[in-house]
Amino acid sequence: MKVTEYWDAVAQTYLDLFRDEFDDKPFDLAILRSFAAHFQQTRSVVDVGCGPCGALSRILSGHGLTVTGIDISSKCVALAKTEQPGLDFAVMDMAEMAFSDKAFDGLIAYYALHYTPLSDLPATVSEFARVLKPGGRLLLVAKEGDGEGWIDDPLGITDRVFWSAPSLNDLQNLLTDNGFTISDCQVRKPHAQEIDVRRIYLSAESSSARIS
Repeated sequence: MKVTEYWDAVAQTYLDLFRDEFDDKPFDLAILRSFAAHFQQTRSVVDVGCGPCGALSRILSGHGLTVTGIDISSKCVALAKTEQPGLDFAVMDMAEMAFSDKAFDGLIAYYALHYTPLSDLPATVSEFARVLKPGGRLLLVAKEGDGEGWIDDPLGITDRVFWSAPSLNDLQNLLTDNGFTISDCQVRKPHAQEIDVRRIYLSAESSSARIS
């Protein structure tokens, strides 16, 4: 099953389960607050893989950022528009975004890379770099792993789903190889209700001068 088909199928279930997930995640909220505080004035940010909840877009918008959420699933985008009226969402592939070069001051990829084969990750991160202004800020959040393959669908809707989980070292190299300078790296243990793997939070800047 293609990524688009999978998310079209699971979007409503995911929304029902995770609509309010950040209510119980103070660590993640602090990370998002720190990401937003990096910008000295209202800045444009793209939330790639926004999903059906659109929660990250809402949170970042609440911190004064101008946010565009994108997702490859039209179902996810339709639900996000309903959940977060007034915010901007569009159907788009994060690996081939319909934005001009240097269009954004910031980009957030929150568990967005896990459905991309490891061999395709460099091109995807290169696309992140393309749409960021020089010195633009990237926040990459991922579940730690050691490879890729087919796993049982965590949502129980399909039989199997492709899952990609790079190691911390792989993610760091992925960013530096694509012109990013890592400014912060934090790792947390899973909460009781989460899948039992560590969460990685990497903040980085695209090449050239820092945004002031």
